Amino acid sequence: MPEEDITYESRTTTTLRGTEAITIANLEKDGWQLTSMNELPLLRTQLNFRRPKPKRPWLRYALAAAALVVLFGITQLMVALGSDEDTENVPAAAPTEVAAKPTAAPTPTFTLPPDPAPTQAAPAKPAVSKLDEITAAQFLALAWEDRMTYGGSVHWIIDRISTPNKNGTWTFKIGATFNDAYGNEQTGTIEGDVGGSTNSPKILDSILYTDSGDIIEY
Repeated sequence: MPEEDITYESRTTTTLRGTEAITIANLEKDGWQLTSMNELPLLRTQLNFRRPKPKRPWLRYALAAAALVVLFGITQLMVALGSDEDTENVPAAAPTEVAAKPTAAPTPTFTLPPDPAPTQAAPAKPAVSKLDEITAAQFLALAWEDRMTYGGSVHWIIDRISTPNKNGTWTFKIGATFNDAYGNEQTGTIEGDVGGSTNSPKILDSILYTDSGDIIEY
């Protein structure tokens, strides 16, 4: 099929810098092709994808319907020709003096009312996707990095302990590095619970305690 005959649908997503390969691999499973990527502030990367739109099979259905109409017409023609041949081969009845029997009264016919129109079903509610570990950890890390006024990073990929809970939430311990108001670099650990869904995660509770003993609530 020529390239110019293909129509595409596009999609844009944002991910944490350094995790682009994970997002690209997940989307390529669904047929998306990476077209470009742009670096954004706060260590984020914008990824642009496209994939061919599925063609509607209306032409195939139209050809099948036309074939059925032609086949029906040929069948009816063959039946009509066969009826004419049978009529020609039947010998004429001999005359008789017996009086013809009276014609029976026509049988009354009845017409059933049309079936009522089917009730349109209510539209199905969109499915809520279960919160996965990567989405929850990334959401917690980005939320804390936005609160680091003087710069910093959360090491949610290489310095993370994840605990899944029975109610579908996640509990994390994640390492962090940040600067204070005097430009001094500090290290600490983030603890937090994340709930919600993959489409709409939310932080239930979280704190950051530094190696020097300070505790910061989210």
